[in-house]
This record gives sequence, C-alpha cells and structure tokens, in this order.
Amino acid sequence: MYNLIEDYLDRVSLPLVRRLPYHERQRIRQEMHDHLLERVNELKAQGVSDDEAVAVAIKQFGSPEWVGTLILEKRTPLPRLNWWRGMVLLLVVAVGSFALVIANHRIEDDMRQPQVVDVLLWTIGSQPLLADSSPLLREALYNVQNVPLLDRPLPPLSTTRPVQEPSLRPLAEMIQQRYTLWYSEVRKNGWGRPPNTVSTYPMPRAPMHGPIMGTGYFTVPDSVCWWWGGGCQSRKEMLPNGVVALQAAATMLACAAIAGLLMRQRRWLAGVAMVVVLLSPVWCAVLAVNLNQTQRHSRDYVLAQIVRSAESAASHQPYLVQSSPTRLPLAEMELKDNAQRLQRIGQLIQLYRFYEADYHRIWQEWTQAGMLGQTWRVFRACVVPTWWTIPAALIAAIAGGWLGILLGVWSWRLRSYLVHRYA
Repeated sequence: MYNLIEDYLDRVSLPLVRRLPYHERQRIRQEMHDHLLERVNELKAQGVSDDEAVAVAIKQFGSPEWVGTLILEKRTPLPRLNWWRGMVLLLVVAVGSFALVIANHRIEDDMRQPQVVDVLLWTIGSQPLLADSSPLLREALYNVQNVPLLDRPLPPLSTTRPVQEPSLRPLAEMIQQRYTLWYSEVRKNGWGRPPNTVSTYPMPRAPMHGPIMGTGYFTVPDSVCWWWGGGCQSRKEMLPNGVVALQAAATMLACAAIAGLLMRQRRWLAGVAMVVVLLSPVWCAVLAVNLNQTQRHSRDYVLAQIVRSAESAASHQPYLVQSSPTRLPLAEMELKDNAQRLQRIGQLIQLYRFYEADYHRIWQEWTQAGMLGQTWRVFRACVVPTWWTIPAALIAAIAGGWLGILLGVWSWRLRSYLVHRYA
C-alpha cells in the first residue's frame, strides 16, 4: 500500500532533480509524505479501506509531474534582466513610444499655391506660355512634370490665415470650393492629350538634374501635380478618435504583454509602460529635427517661374491671351469676357504671391522657434489633442501586463510539465 506513496513521491521529485539541492528535495518529500499520510488517515476514519484510501489521496493531490512543476516554480527565481531581454525591452519601448506619437499624427499639407497655378494655367491657356521662348520657362514647364509638387508640408500648429485682402477673398473661397470640380472637368476633356497648341521648342537643359534630359518637345501641362486623380488637393486631417484610442491601447497592451512575458513581474511592465509614455516627447524632438525645407526650393522655383511668365504674357501680350482658348469655359470660371479674364489672371498672380509670402512666413516662424519650441509644437500637435489616450493606454498596459504574466507563467509550467511528463 505504502509503495504507491513512495512511487508518487519519486515522480513528484523528478522535476526537482538537478534544480534543487538534495536536502531541500528531502525536506519537500517528507512534507508531502506527511500530508499524504494525514489524508489517508482521514479517509480511513471515514470507513475507506487502506488501498482505496491511498489511491484516493494520491488522486486528490494531482498529477505528480504537475505537482512537481508547481513546487519547482515556487522555488525558481524569476527571470533576470540579461542582454537579450534588455534588447527586446528597448525595442519594445522604442516602438511603443513612437507608435503613440504616430497614432496622433496630423497630416497637414499646403496646396494653395499649386492650386492657384493650376487655375492660372487653365485661365491663361497654352499659347501665351508657349510663345515665351525663355529657357527658364521651358525648364519649368518640363520640370513640373518631373519634380514632385505634392506634400508641401506645414510645420505643426502653424496658422494658415485666410486672405485678408477683400478683393482676393472671394476668389480664394471660389478656388477652395470649386477646384476639385474644375480639375475633374479639365481631366475629362483633355487629360493625357497634347494641348491645342504644341510647342516646337526642344526640351531644355536641366543643370539640376545632370546632363541634357533628351530631345523632343514640351507642352503646357494641365496640372502642376497629380494627387490620385484629384490634382493638388490640400490635406488637413487626423485619424478618428476611436482609431487613435484603439491604436494607443493596442500599442500599450502589446508592449506590456511582451514585458510581462519576458520578466513575469508587475514592476517591470509598469516601468515599461511609464517609459513608453515619457519617451514620446523624444520622438517629437526627432520629428521636429527631420521637418525641414530641403525639398521646397525646386518646387518654389518651378511654380514661381510659371507665374512670372504668365504675368509677363498678360502684361505685354494681352492680345495673345485673349485669342488663346482656355481649358475651362469662361462661364464655368464666372467670367463674362476676355477683359475679365485678364483681370482674373492678375488676381490669381496676386493670390499666389500672398500664399507664397504666408508660406515663407510660417516656415520662418518655425525656424526661429528653436529646438525646444519646435519640439513643444510637435508635442502639442501630436500628443496634447488626444491626451485622453494616455490613461486609456495605461489601462491597456495593465490588461496587457496581466495577460503577459499569465502567458509567461503558464508557458513555463506547460514546458516543464511536458519535459518531465514525456521525457
């Protein structure tokens, strides 16, 4: 009868071999032996036979390999921070903090100048520009199809003020409201086909792009940029609050779960969660440093050259402008005759220069803000508007850490059990 108890204790001690000292294993074995005998005596007092009492007591104690695994777990130190765990935790912190900033990222482009240039091209027509044999204009007309004119960024929280000039305000509002419709009409009627008048001028040299770009002919484009078939569309958008909260919560849940899985300690997952939140301003500083004006110069050069040539044509060759067909009907642009057309060209040029001056002013303010000011503006634009995501993320960190600790504990238990059960 008691041989079954000894066999059970031998199997319970199996996971402890090479893990615990001999005297510790003997002490554990004696304690379990006493508990088993105590339970057997209780069963015998209830009228159970000796053999049946031993079998029932052993069954109530559980699988010997599983009991041995639980005993070993209590006497095994928790994971310690080593080099590979440290690398994983650093990666988790970096990715998590960056994801918190990106979740609140605002997209804000300034496409007002390209839109005005598009409307200017549709209003002035092809002939006045093609009549200008200036190499600078030919280079601009060629490069406008090769230089990306999209994503004219604005620094975070820069104020885009409306047009203050009363005479230009209606025109600015009309372009903002009707640009998409006008662009669709131009694209439907003439996109992808040469304009009515084709130039016989060869493609210009392009020093900024290397040697001669080839020989051939250039045409006046219908638009200075292509934005998924919508032209120079401005973007100022932010992810919906629900999506931002979901991204932040999912990020923190994953970070805390990985920390809990690796270290299996609440203090580690709490530390990781706090560092992820506190490190977000560092990424704001990185974004502020990377936000520069390096790609603005070629765009400004191309647009400004087209505007100067259009101004020259309208001033010195008004008869050519009046005889050149427009891309859009005059009525579509709320023009009655060619006299108003010349006036509209002048207004478009003034509006472009106002937008360009405002654009440079915004960038000048950004440059003068300094590193700390730029970092604060990025933080205020990317994090402050959705400050409530931080508590939500910390709550998700608690849930993720609990899940990670459970996963770490049970994965260790199952691994040890399977090793000692089927080894």
